[in-house]
Amino acid sequence: MPDSDEVVQHASDVGTAASHAVASPQPFRVAPTTTAVFNVLGQDLVPVACVSLNDIAFEFDSSFVMPRVKDVDVADVLKLIPGLRKRHVTASGQLPLASVFGHADPTGTEDYNKHLSGRRATAVYGLLTHRADIWMGLYNAAFGGDDWKKAKVVDTMRKHVGKSAPADVSALIAAYMALLCPQKLEAADFLGKGKAGGKADMQGCGKVNPVMVFSKEEDQKFSKPANHQERDSQNQTNRRVVIYFFRGNIKLDPAQWPCPLASADASGCKPRFFSDGDHRRSPAAAHRVFPLVKDTFGCRFYDRIAHNSPCESPAGRRRFLRIFVRDVQGKPIANEVYTLEIEGKLVSTDADRTGGDGLVRKEISWEASKGVLKVRTHEWDIQIETPPPHTDEEGARVRLANLGYFPDPTIPDEDTLKYSLWEFQDANGVERTGELDAATVKKLDEIHNIS
Repeated sequence: MPDSDEVVQHASDVGTAASHAVASPQPFRVAPTTTAVFNVLGQDLVPVACVSLNDIAFEFDSSFVMPRVKDVDVADVLKLIPGLRKRHVTASGQLPLASVFGHADPTGTEDYNKHLSGRRATAVYGLLTHRADIWMGLYNAAFGGDDWKKAKVVDTMRKHVGKSAPADVSALIAAYMALLCPQKLEAADFLGKGKAGGKADMQGCGKVNPVMVFSKEEDQKFSKPANHQERDSQNQTNRRVVIYFFRGNIKLDPAQWPCPLASADASGCKPRFFSDGDHRRSPAAAHRVFPLVKDTFGCRFYDRIAHNSPCESPAGRRRFLRIFVRDVQGKPIANEVYTLEIEGKLVSTDADRTGGDGLVRKEISWEASKGVLKVRTHEWDIQIETPPPHTDEEGARVRLANLGYFPDPTIPDEDTLKYSLWEFQDANGVERTGELDAATVKKLDEIHNIS
């Protein structure tokens, strides 16, 4: 892995698994003393990797983790955790330590969202550790709309486990967990080591840290009952669970952890707010998304952890090429076995087939595949779409999309090009103007390089 670059291993509708960019060396300031007093040095809490589960992995207003969404298994994300941790083992062999953060959208009360996001974080912690007793606790204690019995989650688990599904609910949960998360983590693999009631291991942030904030105009529109369904759909990006992995040699006293328990109310979050925390997470004149404006999180502690995380950026998904295989008439080649090579290395299997829309489901990083990516079916080669002239806005959109800079679906249509250009400019060292200026056009031509 490059020492300076983040590496996204997986990015899909379900979630993201990624390494964080390597942090700069931590400076220490020490001072001489004439007494027998020592300087006490502490390491910063710096995440080295992350795994996210997007809202789509859960039912609406529920903490139950679904098995499969949009042709993607949740297990496809979670199975990457052991390898991701091994990438960041310390020199002395210590694996990274985990902490789970649940987030809700801005709709509803502070306490309701705090409890629901805490239940989601608790459910993910239970899944990672194969703690069937934790899920039984959620199953037996409904909270608001999060009622596992009414949602018939037993039927969902039984269907996924198959003919061997046990009749006993606890045993069924254990079997379901093993399928979704094949390799379990131990309590000792978390920051809080399973002590202090889950402090530092799992927490719910409620609606404190949205990654997207509506404009005042949008907020007024969505306040009308007729628009609530669209509002909830737009807010999906805010409802997520993020697992951070920290250096394995970190020593932490759970009692000093700033976040309240996952089961606690929202009052314990306030002491860690920015002085303008409520303003940051509230609608303003413009629609805002965190990866670009960096000012939507209300909690300064969480902001420090997540400020540059690929798991808190829709851009993490958009860096990946979506490859469609089509015939000469432009029709999708559906359900076709394909081969995929990167730098001459075969990375597909005999089981890999294109989807009904011709999409190659293995999403490949553009940076990893410049000029050396080959996708073949029995008789067709794929081609990246050739755009109109580069000075044209339509041409810029196509070039940006080919490079993986797709507009965030929550952004108003009139702003999508500006936000895609912002992201492209930030990633490629061009002054952030949001305009198709000469420097940006030059860089687009240089990187896109389509013959």
